[in-house]
Amino acid sequence: MGKDKGRTFAFVSELNMPALDFIADKDTDAYRSFHMARLGTRELEIVRDDLNERTGIRTQVMRTVPNITLPRLVRGMVPNGKVEFVDTREFVDSSRFVEPFSQEFTTVNNITKHSVVQGVITVT
Repeated sequence: MGKDKGRTFAFVSELNMPALDFIADKDTDAYRSFHMARLGTRELEIVRDDLNERTGIRTQVMRTVPNITLPRLVRGMVPNGKVEFVDTREFVDSSRFVEPFSQEFTTVNNITKHSVVQGVITVT
C-alpha cells in the first residue's frame, strides 16, 4: 500500500465578467497571444481539439513551451533541450454551456513522469 503523496487545494477567482464570456474569450487567438506575452511563453500549440457530438464533450490538448533557460547540465537530459508542458482539458462545449460548469484537466511535462497535475475547474 503506497502513500498518496499528492496535495489537494482549492481557491476562488472572482471574474469581472460573466463566466461564459471568459470561457469563450480565453480560447481565442487574441487571448492566447496576450497570455503568451504576459507569461513569457515561447510556444503554444493546440495538438488536438475534438468534439464528441453525442455527448457534447470537447477535448483539447495543448503543448506549451515556457521561455525559461535550463542549466546546461539539465538541458542535455531534456528532450529537445527545452521544457514542455502538455495540458489536456475536457469540458462541455460552450454551445451547451450551463452553470455550474466544470472542466477537468491534466498537466504533464517532459522532464519527469512523476509530476502530474490533475484537477477540476468549476464555475458556479
